[in-house]
Amino acid sequence: LAIHAVPRPFAFEQLAFFAAEPEERAKLMEIASVEGADLYQDYCWRERRGWHDVLEDFPSLCVPLDQFVSLLPRLMPRAFSIASPPPLTSSLPIPPAAKRS
Repeated sequence: LAIHAVPRPFAFEQLAFFAAEPEERAKLMEIASVEGADLYQDYCWRERRGWHDVLEDFPSLCVPLDQFVSLLPRLMPRAFSIASPPPLTSSLPIPPAAKRS
């Protein structure tokens, strides 16, 4: 699960249902709305806020774990990682090690 990803607007709408404070619920709904697209851009993308930031910024959220996990995006597999490079193939001849006497 991508806990450090930027939440999508749909997630803010879903989170609003679990906000105990009316002000926080209204702010979450505003971020999720079409009219709040600029607010979403400022809050999430310009500030690079992830899920952990949202939970800190809206302390009245009381989201059941299964619901929270369902909102998190899945990690996408990478085509290449430095930890698993393709096998090294070389067409250059490698000379045998010199003997020490």
